[in-house]
Amino acid sequence: MRSVWIISAITAFAVLTNSAWAQAAKNLTGTWVLVSVTTERPDGNKIDSLGENPKGRLDLNVDGSYMIYTAAADFPKFASNDRFNGTPEDYKSVVYNSIAYIGKYYEADHTIIFNIESCTYPNWSGTIQKRNLVRAGDDTLQYSFAPPGPAAERGTVTLIWQRGK
Repeated sequence: MRSVWIISAITAFAVLTNSAWAQAAKNLTGTWVLVSVTTERPDGNKIDSLGENPKGRLDLNVDGSYMIYTAAADFPKFASNDRFNGTPEDYKSVVYNSIAYIGKYYEADHTIIFNIESCTYPNWSGTIQKRNLVRAGDDTLQYSFAPPGPAAERGTVTLIWQRGK
């Protein structure tokens, strides 16, 4: 009889846990459009990290996969009009003004955890990164983080996303 009770308890816990995860995932799933990216420096100053009106998309899928792309709205085109024959300044501009990554995600304790499978900044590929999650409403998603490594000394980055229509 005791083993039946234990099995029932474990089953109930699994159902509740899956239901909670499904509800959390349901609240996050969908396509999000980037509104802003700001960095708060250690001295308290805030800057628009990708300038005014940055471009970006965050796709959070029910299966736990995601795709993120963020970019400055107005970073310059390559002088050569050939991505394989850019100048050092062209390539530097791409690194400073955009990033994209894919992988799996989940939410736990007001945190969104990204398991980064591949990233345009290769040092992030194969890492797990946490973002402090704040929701302002059903149509707004906001999270912040201090980038790993030496970049953390530059400050805390906050991204605000609007649910795509």
